[in-house]
Amino acid sequence: MNLNKEKILGVMSPSEYLYTNESIPNQIETNPKRNLGFTFAELLQLEIPQREEIICGLGRGEIGLLNAVNNVGKTTLLRNIMISLCLGQEFEPLTRSKLKRRIAFLDFEDTLSFLRQDLLAMTSNLSEAELEIFSHNSFLSCDFRDEEDADLSLSNKAHRQLLTEKLKVFKPDLIIVDTISSAFNVENENDNSKVKDSIMRPLKRLAVDCNAALIASHHIGKQKSEEGQTREASHKGRGASVFADSSRVVFNLERDTIGDNVMLSCAKLKGRKFDDTLFRYDSDSRWFSKQGIHKELSKYEMLLEMFADGKKYTTKEVIAEFENISSPATIKRLLGEAIKRCDLRKASHGSYQKP
Repeated sequence: MNLNKEKILGVMSPSEYLYTNESIPNQIETNPKRNLGFTFAELLQLEIPQREEIICGLGRGEIGLLNAVNNVGKTTLLRNIMISLCLGQEFEPLTRSKLKRRIAFLDFEDTLSFLRQDLLAMTSNLSEAELEIFSHNSFLSCDFRDEEDADLSLSNKAHRQLLTEKLKVFKPDLIIVDTISSAFNVENENDNSKVKDSIMRPLKRLAVDCNAALIASHHIGKQKSEEGQTREASHKGRGASVFADSSRVVFNLERDTIGDNVMLSCAKLKGRKFDDTLFRYDSDSRWFSKQGIHKELSKYEMLLEMFADGKKYTTKEVIAEFENISSPATIKRLLGEAIKRCDLRKASHGSYQKP
């Protein structure tokens, strides 16, 4: 539906506005955030910057979450993304833009020595011009201690104010916080109320005050909830559900079930989600390269995958392998189907093998 702004603001009578002439347009608070509410006519009159997406689904003043299992490479992936964005290079599926961005990386886990060593490896193939651009567009915070010898903490209001002032000067497009558990001091990360007040709101305020998008890394928790139900993809992160509920986007980074790849999936996004994407890690370059789209295997395909090594397996061994995936009756049915299709053969009584 196309709305005529001039008609709404200029032609409609005061009675149609449902308020008096004295309250129309020019009395709106200069700072929209200081006004508790608006009529639709007033809302149309506000000077609001157009939403700018920095990475997939995440705009300025918005926060996102990257959940990952331990030792899967979340810090490496985030640093790869930082370098790509600084240089204006695509890093699909998270960004397809070629605009050069300014990135602030807040590292609460590594030492300066390791951070420098890691970035030197990642940037070793850059030209001098590219290295200069990255140097100009990146802000790195790591291993900071204040005058009282206290480590940097986003739970510390004075530290947040100091960091905000520094970032306002740098003017980042994206802030990366790695990791939430190291950046904040939280007694109980399972408490929704405490997590919302002491973690998610400070992160949101940091993003808004710096006019930047913000993505924070978090650890993936147990795969099942207390009731025994499998967690929703957006709530795979450890602790309270408010971590995901307060985030505009949620990405999950996990090991692929087959091979040495890792899989990046989009668990929460307002809009069209990208397909689960496979990445392969190169230890020499310290870089993740896209391998393609992850295909969800059917139970039949998973069964055949078990026999890909050419070895013989008994019915009992196959049932044990798929204990948490399929019932014994389903496994026996699939084995029979594989024999009919000639995808497997009977090696001996009760054992099977790939032809």
